[in-house]
Amino acid sequence: MRLRGLDARPQDLARELPILRRAAAEMGFSNCTALCRKAEEQLARQGHLDLGTAALKASFGYTRQIFLRDLPQVMAKIPSGSGPPRPP
Repeated sequence: MRLRGLDARPQDLARELPILRRAAAEMGFSNCTALCRKAEEQLARQGHLDLGTAALKASFGYTRQIFLRDLPQVMAKIPSGSGPPRPP
């Protein structure tokens, strides 16, 4: 999913929002996840967003930027060879 897909028609937006919400949730972007959930509920209730897609894009973009900025420091703290278990 591309963030520019959020500027689509309401029926397309209804399809794209859950994808963005799940991606945000998987990466721990709690504010963006909550904003997506609010947008989904608003779209279902009203058929349009008062919230606006710019707020969703800004939230995801900002959180992604912070995530990428901090990733090297987080990875440096993980002991070598302690990644997720590999299947047999």
